[in-house]
Amino acid sequence: MKNSAIDIKLPGKHVRLVGTGHVFKKSVSEVKKQADDFKPDVIAVELDETRLRRVASNKKPSAKQILASKNKTAAIIYLLFFLVQERASKTMKTPAGSDMKSALRLAAELGIPCALIDRDIRTTMNRALAHLTTREKLNLLKGILAGLFGAGSEQDLEAVFELRGELMKEFRQQFPTMYRALVTERDAYMARAIRSLPHKRVLAVVGAGHIPGISRRLRKTTRQLT
Repeated sequence: MKNSAIDIKLPGKHVRLVGTGHVFKKSVSEVKKQADDFKPDVIAVELDETRLRRVASNKKPSAKQILASKNKTAAIIYLLFFLVQERASKTMKTPAGSDMKSALRLAAELGIPCALIDRDIRTTMNRALAHLTTREKLNLLKGILAGLFGAGSEQDLEAVFELRGELMKEFRQQFPTMYRALVTERDAYMARAIRSLPHKRVLAVVGAGHIPGISRRLRKTTRQLT
């Protein structure tokens, strides 16, 4: 599995984006390698407060939480996403979110702050499902269930990771509303969060699929200021 690291110079700020896979062991070592090399004064992670608590506790959403949610559909879809990722983590023998945990742990070891730069997952899921047609929802559930019960090996998951660019294009074509909420809007949100950090050397650890969108937005800002 290839990890991506991109350096972007902003006025008074040097950002290094590290792209990871949430269930890949190599991503854990990659985060440490990049931190050792870059020597950041802050580590930014693709987490919000809700996901931070979930990553820290290793607990899956409960039936009680789903029943208490105002948007039951969003809660159920999120649970299914969680179960698919959990299944993938068992295949890879790496707990889901190990890349983010590694970043959090490194920040503590280095004595530097860790910044949460992602949008609240509840807002994201609500926006992702707000305008889906019934057909799109059924197709989405079919895709999730295929990921949950379909056969998949470590090699299969590695191949999926390497083909993420093509798969993201296909996802965008089939589910434009979801893509906008899950990818485009979050790329913009995280880029703004990174720019707003007062630190000079920012190591940002995000899912590899977000690297193109975040880097494009950060570079666009740089061009506008020059």
